[in-house]
Amino acid sequence: MPKTPRRVFISYTAEDLKDFADRVIRVVQLLQWVPIDHRDWAPNGVRTVPLCRQQVKDSDIVVLLVAQRYGWIPPKDQGGDGKTSITQLEYQWAREFGKPVVPYLLADKATKWPRAHVEWRSNPKVKQPLEAFRAELREFAAAFFTEDPDSVTEKLQLGLQSAETLIAAGSADAAG
Repeated sequence: MPKTPRRVFISYTAEDLKDFADRVIRVVQLLQWVPIDHRDWAPNGVRTVPLCRQQVKDSDIVVLLVAQRYGWIPPKDQGGDGKTSITQLEYQWAREFGKPVVPYLLADKATKWPRAHVEWRSNPKVKQPLEAFRAELREFAAAFFTEDPDSVTEKLQLGLQSAETLIAAGSADAAG
């Protein structure tokens, strides 16, 4: 019986990381798995937060890319709490649903990161939650990436294979 392809949810802030997400999509497709990218969702009348939650739930693995943007913070009337970014919510849901998470963080040595992509410069109130989120992810970081979008692919296949092993073993821990 052929193995069912894994569904890989890609969580990231699109304004700064779309080129990085494109690299993840390529690797996922090379594995003959299915990438789940919010850029591909057609308007269907479902609010963003419940749709994201359902997509995470229906996925097998979550790849998380975090740089210097905290991202959209959904208000309570749209299903958020008015404090937590959608990217961090996707991470929390993955953990809640027992999905392996393959997290990637922008390396501290990435000194050429565009100033326009450092969200706290224009919105200082996101600096603390972003840094707290990045600190939490450092505990599980599968890899770090730099300004070069190809840097995310260096260890991605290994991280995905580790996640596949966790699924086979029935573990809910993050891959790393």
